[in-house]
Amino acid sequence: KRDWSSDVCSSDLSLGFALLLARRITQPLRVMSESVKDFAQGRFKTPLPDSSGDEIGLLAREFNAMAQAISAKETELRRLEQRFAVFEAKVRDLAAGR
Repeated sequence: KRDWSSDVCSSDLSLGFALLLARRITQPLRVMSESVKDFAQGRFKTPLPDSSGDEIGLLAREFNAMAQAISAKETELRRLEQRFAVFEAKVRDLAAGR
């Protein structure tokens, strides 16, 4: 005679393990998805948590490096725009004979 209670218990344990594993995978992806939305809006200052050593952690580290590089380039661009504005004003003054 088959013991159905041990089969049900085993199924419950397998299902519980599968749910925990799925949550472990999907939670970092949800956080990453929110950060990508911020990134698309030009907000590069929100780093992703990169504490895991798996592929998701690697992706988070690479994403953070990309965001940092873009933020640095934007800062440099703003600095150059300011310098150009000063230069442009000086050229206008020279052209006007000032």
